[in-house]
Amino acid sequence: MSILRVGNAPCSWGTLEFEGAKGEQIGFARMLDELAATGYTGTELGDWGYMPTDPDALRRELKSRGLAMLGAFVPVALKDPAAHASGVEHALRTARLLAAVATEPKPYLVLADNNGTVEERTRNAGRITPEMGLHPLEWHIFATGANLVARSVLRETGLRTVFHHHCAGYVETPDEIAKFLDATDPDAIGLVFDTGHYCYGAGGGDVRAGLERFRDRIWYIHFKDCHPEIAARARAEQWDYFQALRHGVFCELGKGSVDFPSVLRWMRDTGYRGYALVEQDVLPGMGTPEASARRNRQYLRSIESSPVRVGIIGAGRIGKVHARTIAHRLPEAVAVAIMDTDIGAARALAGACGIARVAETAEEILTAPDIDAVLICSSTGTHADLVERAARAGKHIFCEKPIDHSLEKIDRALEAVAKAGVKLQVGFNRRFDANFARVRRAVESGEIGTPHLLHIVSRDPAPPPLAYIEVSGGMFLDMTIHDFDMARFLIGDEVEDIYTTAAVRVDPEIGKAGDVDTAVIVLRFRNGVIATIDNSRKAVYGYDQRVEILGSEGSIATGNCYPNEAVISTASSVRKDLPLNFFMERYAESFVNEMRAFLQAVREDKPTPVTGKDGRIPVVMALAARKSYDEHRPVRLEEIGAALVGRPLSPTISQRWGPGGKYS
Repeated sequence: MSILRVGNAPCSWGTLEFEGAKGEQIGFARMLDELAATGYTGTELGDWGYMPTDPDALRRELKSRGLAMLGAFVPVALKDPAAHASGVEHALRTARLLAAVATEPKPYLVLADNNGTVEERTRNAGRITPEMGLHPLEWHIFATGANLVARSVLRETGLRTVFHHHCAGYVETPDEIAKFLDATDPDAIGLVFDTGHYCYGAGGGDVRAGLERFRDRIWYIHFKDCHPEIAARARAEQWDYFQALRHGVFCELGKGSVDFPSVLRWMRDTGYRGYALVEQDVLPGMGTPEASARRNRQYLRSIESSPVRVGIIGAGRIGKVHARTIAHRLPEAVAVAIMDTDIGAARALAGACGIARVAETAEEILTAPDIDAVLICSSTGTHADLVERAARAGKHIFCEKPIDHSLEKIDRALEAVAKAGVKLQVGFNRRFDANFARVRRAVESGEIGTPHLLHIVSRDPAPPPLAYIEVSGGMFLDMTIHDFDMARFLIGDEVEDIYTTAAVRVDPEIGKAGDVDTAVIVLRFRNGVIATIDNSRKAVYGYDQRVEILGSEGSIATGNCYPNEAVISTASSVRKDLPLNFFMERYAESFVNEMRAFLQAVREDKPTPVTGKDGRIPVVMALAARKSYDEHRPVRLEEIGAALVGRPLSPTISQRWGPGGKYS
């Protein structure tokens, strides 16, 4: 299971900061293209001027490839007090650019000593003795300079600074790292822990022990490996740092002595949620950077095999579905905890699905360090708050639809998700049904030409209990919301306006609660497609779920699903059994497929297939459909954003819509 996001650095494409060690100078555009193509989602700035220094230009280059800017390396001769002022100036120039293109997580100013410039330290890299280190006054000057840089950057840009311990600099050995951290401000400066430099600088020391020793100050991690035989030869033959570098002391990941599976376990166990940045120093003659980057990413994927650890909030009908799916169908995940306000239901489901822990509160799930992702399967009114809290806790989130009935609450939840940089998938499971997925492929591939008309039939076998209807948000927010999402999914475009005609034809009590039970809704898409949605709360013959699209070159349609394929033929009729009568049966495989897709997004650091935006827009459509019904006119979706955003919806439909179905 990937508990981290993986980036790669420009130095992996030969842009090292040392003039004598630079490889082929590959242009930044090609570097970014290859970096993204080989499976990385973040990078660092490289030498000043390597990438665009205009914020707008740099932002465009990153955004077009889906990359985050993670940091920038700034070397300063911290032992020399005369270098401090220029070091601050250099750091601030860099930090301003980082801040201008920052996303989540925020990038770091990566401060380092001016490595490779002190002859004794460069000559003895990998075998430093205490006598080669700084004296107490020099440590004071060194730390003063680091604090000055870090505090200046924090004060002006709000970005934090991490210090890069580095061979051939004054902070190389474990004891030197400890001295540096003891002497610097823990609020302004942390540590970027570099696995390869630690291993070589510690004389082959245990990287896991170093992570544990400095865990309270580690804010960022660089992945680099160290070849034990080349390191041993470098020490025996007394190579300097650059000789060791050219001989490949820092080898590709998995080919050296760094125990990366142990590193990943440490990151998981301590709840590390940041990026890991691969630094593969590629010098002339060391091969193709793109191929090396691809091998490093493949290696990391090969060891990220532990399952996603899931916490489930809600042990009701849909909670049971997901718990059983994880227990019996998806080995890539394990449910480690569950909670429900009905603790008896939670205990029963835990026992049935082998879930080790029953939590008494949602907070226990959200704050547990052994949980990577949460499944929010509780009642609708709890969703938005739980999404916010889960995001703040750094958990990936699967949330059942809808996120909320209030756009204000939805927007607040989505803002928290974006700020935390976690995954969010909304539970529109019908997208993952094989029939509807085939229809989408026909549209996407042009198989039926340009779509003209879409017709969705969605009818339940029987209405839900009245008590449920009163708190459901109404038919459009509870039932039709699936069809709104399906329309967007199948056509691949956005709806401009909605017209609704509806009535109470099934149960008068539904009308007394302020809702409708029968409706036809017309959607007009931006691309000209006209769609109709045909809804009823009661189709006596079973669960009726059909779709047809007419295109310029043909049509595609899906019918209902049946419990068997048997056909009975007699002298009086030819018939078959009724369609599946319950959505849990009709869409059983779609629930498995949607959860598999969510877990894949978490494991491989990919976007989820049903995003927060996909969760928000059907709510806007539902509110527009109700407004159209009330006002007997087409409603443009943009009216809802202006008119209803921020207006909380009250507990029952009758309170929400008022007598006669008018919005109150």
